[in-house]
Amino acid sequence: MNADLDGPQTLLSETGARILFVDDEPGVFHGMQRALRPYRTEFVLRSAQSVPHALAAMRQWHPTAVVSDVAMPEKSGLDLLRITSADETLSRIPVIMLTGSAESDLKRKALDSGAVDLLEKPIRAEDLVARLRSAVRLRRYDDHIRTENTRLEEQVRLRTRALESSHAEMILRLAIAGEFRDRETAGHVCRVAHATAAIAEQLGVNQSTLHQLMQAAALHDIGKIGIPDSILLKPGPLEPHERTVMEGHCRIGWEVLRLDVGTGASPFVNTILSPPPKAGPTTPANDVMSMAADIALHHHERWDGTGYPTGARQSDIPIEARIVAVADVFEALCHARPYKPAFTVDRAVATIEEGAGTHFDPTVVAAFLRAVPAVLQVFRRFADAAPSAPTTHKPARPAADHTPTAA
Repeated sequence: MNADLDGPQTLLSETGARILFVDDEPGVFHGMQRALRPYRTEFVLRSAQSVPHALAAMRQWHPTAVVSDVAMPEKSGLDLLRITSADETLSRIPVIMLTGSAESDLKRKALDSGAVDLLEKPIRAEDLVARLRSAVRLRRYDDHIRTENTRLEEQVRLRTRALESSHAEMILRLAIAGEFRDRETAGHVCRVAHATAAIAEQLGVNQSTLHQLMQAAALHDIGKIGIPDSILLKPGPLEPHERTVMEGHCRIGWEVLRLDVGTGASPFVNTILSPPPKAGPTTPANDVMSMAADIALHHHERWDGTGYPTGARQSDIPIEARIVAVADVFEALCHARPYKPAFTVDRAVATIEEGAGTHFDPTVVAAFLRAVPAVLQVFRRFADAAPSAPTTHKPARPAADHTPTAA
């Protein structure tokens, strides 16, 4: 009768290390019970009379260690070792093998198969106890290491989450700083960032990249911090030389965001970071900043190559910038500015649609058209707290491409 299926056979209540004996002869287990009776406070014993029964007991009872005979009908102790070694959970249980065979190569086979030891019959109780204590220590060390690893992994996870949260917050604050002087665009940053994500999602971008893209898109106009108030806040049309200065915000943003603190190459950075971080694989944070730098530089480029500042065209424009270009222009069209009234949604959508193949990437425009409901929901969610006060309509700033765009 099998103790694992028909009830436990123990020396006392289960307060000690759990030891599973696997042997097809019940008399062997009873002999082990008698021999280990003086150690009843240390070990709780159960038996199984075959490999299948042993595997069931190991999964249900979770023994601290297993003692198994090598020679058994059908499946042997070596078969048990091969099965448990291939199982992530069962492989953690130390297995001591017993044998009455004089085969010289058997110990090597047992150890190669995953046993922690092989003892020859007849076995003295003192020798078995010494091996059991060693196996129990081994299992407890393993459990302790796993517990510590889990604890450390959780700490790393929490620290990583805190760093990511801090990084995201700094990006948002930097983006808000870029828009701070222009109160008319208070919600612009959030609307463009989330609209960008909505369009990108229609392009099949995965969630991890969507999150990075949303953060990077929030920084698309950070270069405006370098534009004089007299130009940035001018309510009327810009003079040609003023538009040239305004267009410079793309390169200013790129210069701000492309700084690679990972190399510690900048003397300025070296005065802040002590010691400078070692160069190495790109971190997720730097992935966002690299993406943000590309967006800042290229979000006013045009699909046909007539945009600024580099005149890049089609696939030479980073896909992230092509997506932000649509989100940025649509957001600007849908919201009033001192120099222009808001377009109706239908008119704004039609303007984007008309720009496909000239101003915008046609594939991105197609994704935008699918994302319009989600984009409009974003606009409602991040509506400006106080709409612009009605003013006498002033002439709209003429865009370089004669299409109403974001500044």
